[in-house]
Amino acid sequence: MFYANMATAVLLWLITLWRAPGAWRNPQKRPLWSAFAILATEMLLSSDSAILWFDSATGINSGSALVKHMCAVVAAGCVVAFLAGAVASSTGEKDRPDGRASRYAHARTVIPAVTVLVMAVLFAWMERPREEIDLFVAYPRDSWVLAYNITWITYFGWAMLTAARLSWQWSRRPGPPLLRYGLTLICAGTSIGIVYAAHRLSMLLIPRLGLHPLPAGVNHTLNVFLAVVPLLLIAVGSTMPAVPKLHQALAHHYDHVLLYSLWDTLTSTAPHVRLEEHPGRLRDMLALLAPRERLYRRTIEIRDAILVLGDNTTLSVRLRAADHVEDAGIPESELVTAAEACWIRAASEARKAGHFVAGTLEPPERAGGDLDTEVRVLRTLSDAYFSPVTADFARQHVARLTSPGASPVATFSPPAPPAWPDCTRTQKAARLFTEALAPANLVIVLLLLIGWHSTMTWSGLGWGLVAALFCGVIPISIVLLGVKRGELTDKHIRVRRQRMVPMTLSLLSVVAGIVLLYLLGAPKDVSALVVAMLVGLASSLAVTVWWQISIHNSVAGGTVMILLLAFGLPMLPAVLAAVAIGWSRLVLKAHTLPQVLAGTALGGTAALAFVLLR
Repeated sequence: MFYANMATAVLLWLITLWRAPGAWRNPQKRPLWSAFAILATEMLLSSDSAILWFDSATGINSGSALVKHMCAVVAAGCVVAFLAGAVASSTGEKDRPDGRASRYAHARTVIPAVTVLVMAVLFAWMERPREEIDLFVAYPRDSWVLAYNITWITYFGWAMLTAARLSWQWSRRPGPPLLRYGLTLICAGTSIGIVYAAHRLSMLLIPRLGLHPLPAGVNHTLNVFLAVVPLLLIAVGSTMPAVPKLHQALAHHYDHVLLYSLWDTLTSTAPHVRLEEHPGRLRDMLALLAPRERLYRRTIEIRDAILVLGDNTTLSVRLRAADHVEDAGIPESELVTAAEACWIRAASEARKAGHFVAGTLEPPERAGGDLDTEVRVLRTLSDAYFSPVTADFARQHVARLTSPGASPVATFSPPAPPAWPDCTRTQKAARLFTEALAPANLVIVLLLLIGWHSTMTWSGLGWGLVAALFCGVIPISIVLLGVKRGELTDKHIRVRRQRMVPMTLSLLSVVAGIVLLYLLGAPKDVSALVVAMLVGLASSLAVTVWWQISIHNSVAGGTVMILLLAFGLPMLPAVLAAVAIGWSRLVLKAHTLPQVLAGTALGGTAALAFVLLR
């Protein structure tokens, strides 16, 4: 129960903090925010140790019980007031003297105030000679205790009944689906709140008749369940209408972060286009307020920087860029964007090298008519800008400016691997290593080995299979589904921008696996390995936001380190497998040597979490 109460408290505090700006701006949202804030505060007194500390600090025996019950009464009144005001606003009754808001005004002020006053008087009249966690259990025959409990439970039940009726009526009206689903959840939560009030009354009255239909332990568990579930349902239900806005805000922030590298590179050559000083990557990622406005400003600054660079780009450079991308075998649908990225990067590198060439201003090759379309265009441009094709063209351009008579040799190889019949023997061997020692395969095999090693029985192998489901099978299934739907280029996801969603979903799958293994009591070695995998995946995701680190070698480095830690020096030959994987990625030109080495180092470092937790 302690963990359930803590989880509920954390959820309530998160919702309270999230809703605070909206409640500050919109008075209509303040009652619901007040309810969450009061309940979050009340949950601080959910444990026996917190209750005893509070009562000891205040010097009032069982004073925490009065505070908790008053919080429940006031929070219930706030929920009723919010629903009444929202229903009245949606039906046009808000400003009518006889409207719904006026009829329920007493539920927000008068009745809760009177209830709290009566509770305080009855609490003061009680004889409480010693500190007790539960007043009724301690004084089951005390009439003042009985009257006190009946008072707050009756009001709470009436408030839940009123809130259930209002939310049900509102959910039957036409409106957005998420709003209606949310109101249905609120109705379900408040209905369970009615059951909670009825159960509390039954616990008070039935024992006075000499009847005990349920054991005390069952009554306590049922009481906690009926108290927590309404909170969760109301919290989720009231949050559902805001999900689209939250999703849009997260999408804008995600796009803002993805465009950082392009923005940073271009504006470094034309810093005067920046509205504010350079924030730094970490500070930029942590800036969560006003994501749409920040994204809008970023697109403008990128376009302004491109205009500055365009003024230093001649027509001949643009034509050479078009020929370069066509010779490199870029698909026809991407030629225009790739050529634009080539001349932009060439102009940027030339300015950094001190070469300023008078050019001609040209309108953008492609631009979006709205923010979302413009972001998609710039993200495509960003991927092309940091591709090997563009880097090669920029090197040639700077070399040409430095040594007009020189003829630089192109070093570009297409990032997509050749078809199997067109591969050389070396490329075929590299592809076999890449496929056989793919991250998902290594993860599954490693979990089965460590699972068996943890118990040396079939049960250990079973634990490994459970972990492998969440850490290997589900993640690769997500990737394969993305490939099937055309959202990913291939199962190795060679385009960095495409890695974010599948890696995030895989991260959630691993977290779910950790929770399940913990609840089921898995062996420490298996749980520690899954946590180490979570550390490695999260670290790789953080790096992938701005650099295409090698996931193959990250997993390979972590696998080798785990094998050495678990089985000792006999596993040293496994290092050759990691080397083979790195070699294959270099042969297929999927990564550069720094990306391979960084991935290996990152995976090996993340694996050290296994030692700390086993």
